[in-house]
Amino acid sequence: MKIFKNIISIILAFLLMLSILLTVALQIVSSTILNKDYIFGKLDEANYYNNVYEQIKDSLAGYIGPSGLDEEVLENIYTREQVKEDINLIINNIYENKDDKINTEDIKEKLQNNIEASVGSGLLTKENKKSIEDFIDKIADEYVQNISHDPYFEKLGIIMNKAKDIVGKVDGIIIFVPIILAVVILLLNIKQISSAIRFISISILTSGLIGIVIKLFIEAKINISNILIINDSFSEVIKNVINSILNNINTMSIIGIIGSIVIIVLTNIIKVNRQTIE
Repeated sequence: MKIFKNIISIILAFLLMLSILLTVALQIVSSTILNKDYIFGKLDEANYYNNVYEQIKDSLAGYIGPSGLDEEVLENIYTREQVKEDINLIINNIYENKDDKINTEDIKEKLQNNIEASVGSGLLTKENKKSIEDFIDKIADEYVQNISHDPYFEKLGIIMNKAKDIVGKVDGIIIFVPIILAVVILLLNIKQISSAIRFISISILTSGLIGIVIKLFIEAKINISNILIINDSFSEVIKNVINSILNNINTMSIIGIIGSIVIIVLTNIIKVNRQTIE
């Protein structure tokens, strides 16, 4: 009977270890990449808004040569605050499953005014006006592309919302699984509480060790510092997110390892003291 009980306890301890890993993984994912506010913080941390502002400036400058216009026509057609608002609009689209469009009418109007001030509205021919209209549309489209990065962010939104749906369905349930398994182990070993605590502690210890191994494996297989996705600005955000997640895994794993070791040691000390007294 004792052997059977130990086998069941070992199986439950293994399941407890898996459930702890899954629960921790879901909590990390929910609080990081699935958390819109967390992403906003990482955008600030990586100076993403300012980087995109400068990136747009360089990108639009490439249209000046073929147009024959002066570079000054691009001055002050958009602001840093506008870039930030439009980036946040795209992030909201991704996380809220929306399809709000970036409004470029203000940019077009300012650009039109700059061109007329530079060239002189009275000197524009019908053909020139058509070319300028096309130029203004291209500048507006380029601005939007630098902000939205279609179709990449569109696909990211689809993936993100599917992930949120899945996590939302299991998150409220999975968090109770480790608790239930721990209680079952305690009840199964109610006459030997120290054994039950050891089973639970070993599960936590193993989970922590596996977490450390996963972190080291990711760091060994992925050269995080050389990641390049879409552009340098976006890549910097991705690097920060990955490093943050790895740090979370490391912190929670160390806490689990230290906590479980302390519990195991204390349990053994208490057991030895009881045997001595008896």
